Amino acid sequence: MVTIRQVTSADQTTVTGLCELLLDAVNGGASVGFLAPLSQQTAREYWDNVFRSLGGNLYLWAAQVDGRLIGSVQLEASSKQNARHRAEIQKLLVHSANRGQGISTQLMSVAEGFARSIDRTLLVLDTQAGSVAEPVYKHLGWQKVGEIPYYAASQTGSFMKRRTTTSWPRPSPFIERMSNGRRPSAAAQGTRWAAQDKNETFETHASATTRHRFCVHYGWCKSGMADNFPQRGAR
Repeated sequence: MVTIRQVTSADQTTVTGLCELLLDAVNGGASVGFLAPLSQQTAREYWDNVFRSLGGNLYLWAAQVDGRLIGSVQLEASSKQNARHRAEIQKLLVHSANRGQGISTQLMSVAEGFARSIDRTLLVLDTQAGSVAEPVYKHLGWQKVGEIPYYAASQTGSFMKRRTTTSWPRPSPFIERMSNGRRPSAAAQGTRWAAQDKNETFETHASATTRHRFCVHYGWCKSGMADNFPQRGAR
């Protein structure tokens, strides 16, 4: 039976399991901020930094089976004054030996439920284009909102596409609207999106003249995480 628990402090068993999980993901091809081969020391340094950040705006959950850590997910709540309704899903990881068992769904369900409890009505995340994570987020009701070429290097150091995804559990009157209230044209959809209302727009900066040394990722978001949307005045 899978158990999901919130992790608030470090113990040797948990840290060891998290390091093994990250090593499995990166050395298995996942684009989660590291280059392969990932060393044990680099993995430990990363998780040490995560634990130092817990208790503020960062939250961590772990999935376990028979005491073995097989998955994790993080949620970072925005600390900006004008974004207290927003949070970001980070590093959803499931060990390669335990994929296809619904563990990602359970982790995301817990993270999304916690986001609702702290009044975060908009969630965002990004994934590598064409990655195994894409169908997971689509299955969970997330919606793709943009594509950023050369956003980051792959785990081997080469460049790839990455998407920024947004997901909406129910229709929103604001989604995919430009600042003038109109739905974006087909040409505009690849470069500019609006989220939740006309005062919040995303730009992918994906023009041919852009020279950022990044790869393409897809952006995703999930809004309507609470019964009532934040009320803000018009411009």
